[in-house]
Amino acid sequence: MVHGLPMHLPADLVQENQDALRSGDWFIQIPGATIEETYIPEFGVLRSGVRIAQESQIMTIPPEEGRLISYSVRGRRPQDHIRLHARRLDTMGQRTVLVVRVSTSDASPTYTASQLSQYFFDTKGYSMVRQYQLCSTGALQFQPFDFFSQVIDVVIPGQVASFTRELLWSAANAAASSERNVASLDLLSDHVAFILPSGTQGGYWIASGTTGSWRCVCIILV
Repeated sequence: MVHGLPMHLPADLVQENQDALRSGDWFIQIPGATIEETYIPEFGVLRSGVRIAQESQIMTIPPEEGRLISYSVRGRRPQDHIRLHARRLDTMGQRTVLVVRVSTSDASPTYTASQLSQYFFDTKGYSMVRQYQLCSTGALQFQPFDFFSQVIDVVIPGQVASFTRELLWSAANAAASSERNVASLDLLSDHVAFILPSGTQGGYWIASGTTGSWRCVCIILV
């Protein structure tokens, strides 16, 4: 995976690097690989994947070099044609988090924006930032991307049952990004948490995320 982007790698190469893959310290360089996107004007980028040319040589690079990953994305719109992105993947220091509360025409997450702000960012009680601070003995600290607007509300027209979770968070990302004049919310914040209402397609689920990715998607149930 590249920041949540699927790719197919040779089985023998994956087997050879199983230990590094499990620990999250396997980094590869693939000259000539491209990122392909499915773009719908109303929602933005809905699906992405990495296409590896048959003649491409896949090279393993040292972890100290790989922890700063950069890539470019060619979008479907002129303003998205060149997007340079770099993100540190180490788990120390200070990181920003943007929480997006996503509603549809007929459903909303259980908790209000104020409650989500407390559960994510309260520095004294039980919260995400407090738990990470304690478990890392202060080495990893999360803070809101915007202290004055810690949780943003986004409403996507339509019935919740007509969306998969991928379609819904992608639509929310596109809508919120458009309001802020950026191609994607990960250009603003290190991490983005999309809080969805229950009832999306795909069966019962609670949360999903990818190691090294900028986003997580979850339903918070009472």
